[in-house]
Amino acid sequence: MQAAMTPSPSAAFRALSNPDARLPLPAYLTTTTSFNKHDELAAAIRDNTAACGIDFDSLTHINLAWPQKDPRTDHYNMAAPIAKQAQAALQKLFPEKDILRADALYETVKLNRSDDPSIFKALTERQVYAVDPALQTTNLPFLSPDGAHGEIFVIADWNSVQGTTFAMLNSFIAHNGGHVVAAVTPSLAPANHLRQQDSNGGLRAPGVPLQGHIPLLASSFREAAEGHVDYTPAECVALFDHALHAKGMSLTALTHGEADIIFWNLRRPDTTFPGFVEKLGMPEAAQHAYVDRLRLNR
Repeated sequence: MQAAMTPSPSAAFRALSNPDARLPLPAYLTTTTSFNKHDELAAAIRDNTAACGIDFDSLTHINLAWPQKDPRTDHYNMAAPIAKQAQAALQKLFPEKDILRADALYETVKLNRSDDPSIFKALTERQVYAVDPALQTTNLPFLSPDGAHGEIFVIADWNSVQGTTFAMLNSFIAHNGGHVVAAVTPSLAPANHLRQQDSNGGLRAPGVPLQGHIPLLASSFREAAEGHVDYTPAECVALFDHALHAKGMSLTALTHGEADIIFWNLRRPDTTFPGFVEKLGMPEAAQHAYVDRLRLNR
């Protein structure tokens, strides 16, 4: 039974902060999981909790978070009913544990990515989170001064396309000491990949890390640069990552879906590598200057 929580000005809550840049997804969080596939979900939560170095059987509760705007506004939070369904599914799976909803956690920026699914919106606009203890109607130890230690989270959403929302919410939770052990949706369809899969894309070039989608992206960078600039694949990778860093992003923090969309966008005949990077906010003159500095420092 969850203990009632009546926040007051004197209550002790730790301050949560937003990371300066998005954190990469944990190595074990490779796909979404349906909360309607009970055996699969239970196994994923147990295995991923163990991967965090936490004894699942010793836990008294599981935290549940979902993307929501401030619930006191007139914005309809599409994931709210999904969170309730996920909570019921988790409680059925683990009746001995409290499933604690993180009602206090909400997004402060309406990015409208459902209306504008452009990859540039995902790469250049970051979600910002706030915590208001007054919204928390049940006890949430994660908010207490010692709450970061051994706290596991399940993130729920109604759908996942690029994985951006899951990645941003995971980044906030991880930055504040929590461990996201599952990303769930109601879908019974094949799971969406979240973490980038290793793929060399047929390219093994000096200076290009063989990590995740980076070699595959380097290949598309080179093709989109050909005839426009004489950058090497490694220079393209460094330049692109530099442009992402200015937006609080990085190549390693990209989801599988985001990297895949970048790859296919760059293969369009009307897309050039300099033009794509410019849409990330870095003019071509600044691109040339950055590559010149790389070459001087070699």
